[in-house]
Amino acid sequence: MKKYYNSYYDDETVKRVLDYYKRYIRKKTTVRQVAKETGYSRNTVYQDLTKRLPNINSAYVEKARGRLDLNKRESASRAGKSSAKKAKVKAAKKKGRV
Repeated sequence: MKKYYNSYYDDETVKRVLDYYKRYIRKKTTVRQVAKETGYSRNTVYQDLTKRLPNINSAYVEKARGRLDLNKRESASRAGKSSAKKAKVKAAKKKGRV
């Protein structure tokens, strides 16, 4: 394996970070799904993709960041739709009571 990275990381960490990246980008999954598949926490996966990946292979950073941003936008959109749905249900219940 060609070493692109600072010697600060051991080989196990580098393999883990690159595995997360490959799963995340190729399968087009979420951080939560990668964490579940690998048995690590969401925080570990997120930190590996945002903090460690740039030090290991900076060429992968742009794709990972773009995917993280996309997932964040999709999540916010789902949250907004859920809030609107709850408000609609609450208003309908209130109308029925009055």
